[in-house]
Amino acid sequence: MNLLFFCLSVALIGTANCITCECNYCETGPTCEASAEQSCYAVTVAHSLGGSPSSYTERGCIPTVSCKDGSIAITAGKGIYMRTNTKCCTTDSCNTFPEAPKEDTTVSKVACPSCFGLYPASCEPTVMTCADSEKQCINITGVNVATSDAQIPFLARGCASPSASDIQLTSRLKSGNTFYRVHTIRVGTPSSSAGLAPGSSTFAILLPSLIGISFTKFIS
Repeated sequence: MNLLFFCLSVALIGTANCITCECNYCETGPTCEASAEQSCYAVTVAHSLGGSPSSYTERGCIPTVSCKDGSIAITAGKGIYMRTNTKCCTTDSCNTFPEAPKEDTTVSKVACPSCFGLYPASCEPTVMTCADSEKQCINITGVNVATSDAQIPFLARGCASPSASDIQLTSRLKSGNTFYRVHTIRVGTPSSSAGLAPGSSTFAILLPSLIGISFTKFIS
């Protein structure tokens, strides 16, 4: 019994409400059918982890409990950023792409160690003043995976919005022919996170499927 037939059958007895979602990476084509336990989603990611500004979009169907509506912003130094916006909805073809968050140029009194390096030893942090919307310190570890399947460890530290704690450990961020896969993430106030050693799993919270980074996906 396929999903569409199941949705139509259950709808006849009033116990489910199936919707059609727009989808750009679905095996079934340009749309997918979401059941009563699923929602439509759309995510837009803007980042500069590959050395220059880049963007990525994705949409489709996802379990409702896994969809995190809202934006996430991370800055790991001057000109190094990742900003994502996710939309969750439950009506036919409602998942239009949201705009990625704009750069916040305000200045707060919070400062965090910041750096980004493809090898942890190359990530020598400098103190960065955070924007008002990114007053949490963040540490992220993971691997950079090329199309050849070569894996290079990376470390990112900097300022983040509180919503960065919603990033899931299964997240990955597409950048050209490579993507960044998140292994650990720690988000907290400067006093609780700035002193944590890189690679520690003490506050491992983390992106779904760094982007869903193809954050595929900051929404898992």
